[in-house]
Amino acid sequence: MMKTCQRRLVATLPIVPLIALFLIANIVCAQASNTSQQLVFAGLRSVGQKGQINGVQTDSAGNIYLLLDQGDGVRVLKTDAAAGTVLAQVQIGATGDVGLALALDSTGSIYVTGTTTSSALTGTSGAAIPFRTDSSTNSFVAKFDTGLTPIFVTFTVGSRIAVSALAVSQDSIFVTGVTYAANLPVTSNGIQQTPAVGSTQNGFVERFSNDGKTLVYATYLTGANGDTAPASMTVDATDAVYIVGETSATGYPTANALVPDILSNPSGFLTRLTAAGDSLSFSTFIPGAGLTSIALDSSGQTLLISGSVALGQFPVDTVGMPMVPMNYQVLLRIPIDGSGVESSTLLAPADQSFVSAGANGGAWVDGVMTAPLLPMVPLATVGDGFSFHVPAGASIDQTARFGGLANQSPAYASLPIAITSVAVDTSGQALIAGALKPTASPSLLDSETYDLPQINSPTVAFPSALSDSKVTTSTCSGSLCAGSAAYLAKLNPNSSLPALSFAIDDLPFVVLRNLGSAPATGMQLFSTGSTLATNCPVSLPGGSECNLLLTGGTAGTITAVAINVVSQTVRFPAFDSAPPKSSIVFFPKELDFGIQTSNNRAATRDVTVTNLGTTSQTFVSLLDTANNSKTATISPFSEVATDCTLAGSLNLKLLAPGGKCHVTLGFSAFTASSSDGLLKAYWSLGSRDVLLTGFSQAAPISVSASEVDFGTQYPNGHRLPRYLYLSNASAAAIPHTIVSLPTGSPFTVSDRCPSAIPAGTVCQIRVDYFSTKST
Repeated sequence: MMKTCQRRLVATLPIVPLIALFLIANIVCAQASNTSQQLVFAGLRSVGQKGQINGVQTDSAGNIYLLLDQGDGVRVLKTDAAAGTVLAQVQIGATGDVGLALALDSTGSIYVTGTTTSSALTGTSGAAIPFRTDSSTNSFVAKFDTGLTPIFVTFTVGSRIAVSALAVSQDSIFVTGVTYAANLPVTSNGIQQTPAVGSTQNGFVERFSNDGKTLVYATYLTGANGDTAPASMTVDATDAVYIVGETSATGYPTANALVPDILSNPSGFLTRLTAAGDSLSFSTFIPGAGLTSIALDSSGQTLLISGSVALGQFPVDTVGMPMVPMNYQVLLRIPIDGSGVESSTLLAPADQSFVSAGANGGAWVDGVMTAPLLPMVPLATVGDGFSFHVPAGASIDQTARFGGLANQSPAYASLPIAITSVAVDTSGQALIAGALKPTASPSLLDSETYDLPQINSPTVAFPSALSDSKVTTSTCSGSLCAGSAAYLAKLNPNSSLPALSFAIDDLPFVVLRNLGSAPATGMQLFSTGSTLATNCPVSLPGGSECNLLLTGGTAGTITAVAINVVSQTVRFPAFDSAPPKSSIVFFPKELDFGIQTSNNRAATRDVTVTNLGTTSQTFVSLLDTANNSKTATISPFSEVATDCTLAGSLNLKLLAPGGKCHVTLGFSAFTASSSDGLLKAYWSLGSRDVLLTGFSQAAPISVSASEVDFGTQYPNGHRLPRYLYLSNASAAAIPHTIVSLPTGSPFTVSDRCPSAIPAGTVCQIRVDYFSTKST
């Protein structure tokens, strides 16, 4: 019997009573594959086990500008388009000074804003604010020429103030952020002269002339009865600025609003401030956990906005994958006059994202996912970082993953990636920037290994190996120890060529990946210093990987050559010459089972296991209970089939030298809705673990929102629709009764779902609210 879920639909007008509509629904969909995409490079830069990129930009020549944080001041690095050669670099300030945002103007000048707590960062004579306000956290703006020679440094006005974003026009510089003091020196033309009542954290906006000599305006940007945190900003040709962020202030100011009152708390917001800073052209709540990034499209007439948007409280009109009750990122396209929503696209489960304009109205969005529920099969098979290309048509057409995995003890070690920014060069290639942060317990510092793909590394600009960012026992204290390395990757969305990538942290084991969408054909492998055994095929498919096992212990190189790809060579250090206890390798290293319902048969995924050694090997295949919070008796994961030779028990297998076999793992959803949610576990194969993920859902159907809320609606105000998405997550078609409403209802429903919703599909119900009440 089909289970149903009741959902409430409400709208309010002054003196109009609440009206409720009950809907029954469900959802699910199939994944498409990238047709052309290539990872051009991926590299690391770490000094003293520290490194992060807080901003990335490119100029008209394709040169790359990086805002580096190495814990020793504000650094800007300029490289060539391949991120191989350092063309210029500069450092200002010292420890305690951090650059947080980076921008370029049309002449190629570079601007940086950030926070400062040291006395080493000083203002320039003649600057608008040449001196710090006090000894608390202050903020600054700095300008450099194309060769990174400093032109000026000015402080922003105010104490206990932290900038978060920067935008530049032909004649001005704009910054926004938060202040925790109540003494912001607001200029007379600032629209908000005082901090908000009932707020301890207020937003602000400041405008400077682009020579840094004049403060044009300074204003609070905040609301009563809550805190406000601007996160990102952009500026148009008229010097009007657009700010997005998060607020819990019920009194945040709105004007010509798409959503005039707060429907979620916290809520996102979008505000357009006039060039003089003296009024709001429009300002609106965007219900959800908050907006994190904004950019102008190439035409300058559309805003590209990313962040968390509440389904059911704001229109999200394009969904291409199953949805579950998690926080999703959404890409919004809104005209610069704020008059509506041109399109809105669901991206992935994540807490924040960053957007950059691409060619022909397209957009690139990146971030760190909280679950591997992606709308397409991604280019890579490991990593929590994601990147999506969304063309003007609003449907995602390219997906990639970034980052890596811990190889040996995932319960006490990890390889998280922090994505901080994205930029698009003049050729349409996307740059994804952030940091890799290998983490381990102190007992594992000397033995923990990681699986991280890198391409075209090392270079002068990105010379580091993953080991350079790993802390040592002499520098670590506490239960977990973490280092970091600045991470930069570049994607070519128009290439159908393969791209070969090595991961060598797990010596004597090496992983070779093809991070292009086309197969690498006629592939050969050569080594110096050590001999190698491999399971690599002559043709390595796009997005796939293979394994190598080195013997000998001597430092040397490995080179991969193929007919249709640039060869890759990686150097490896000397390693323990003793044969490893286990020569068992497997692919893939992560198995995601997607969304599964309790009435489905166990979903299955296959792992290919290979013995790269010269002797027969036994290996275990079972749930790694030491690395999982759930015991084997209640785990939804199990082994359901194998063609491997058993060695006395189901959990112990035997594999001949050079042999290959397969293990099929299954995931069965729990029957109780109280157990619904994302599940994660590790399955041991030999001496390593496969990461297992899946979303358990008791009911075969789900609805994208528990309530559709139109909030307060005003006569002649904006009339945005709302959408419900019905997802069939079961393995069979689900009957659906077309929704209808009583005559005279102020709601209208357009039910676009079929009478039988096929398995693996998503369908849409549109809801509109039109009241004839005017008072």
